[in-house]
Amino acid sequence: ERIVTNLLQLTRCHNQTSILDLEEFSVGSLVKDCWKRTSDIANRKDLTLDDRISPSEKVISDKAKLEIILQKIIDSAAF
Repeated sequence: ERIVTNLLQLTRCHNQTSILDLEEFSVGSLVKDCWKRTSDIANRKDLTLDDRISPSEKVISDKAKLEIILQKIIDSAAF
């Protein structure tokens, strides 16, 4: 269900039918949150996250949409 929802959201973004909800947030925290969801599988494969993002590094973006993209990248690397 999560995969289908994410794909639909990405399709809407691509078709520009989705409104961006811009906010400032820590990209490092977002990456760590995404990694936590995949870390059990990654640990079984001896994969680690080489986190070089400063905790003070901020971005202005649509957090929910960026989270979808980052989670897909991390999941792809771990699976």
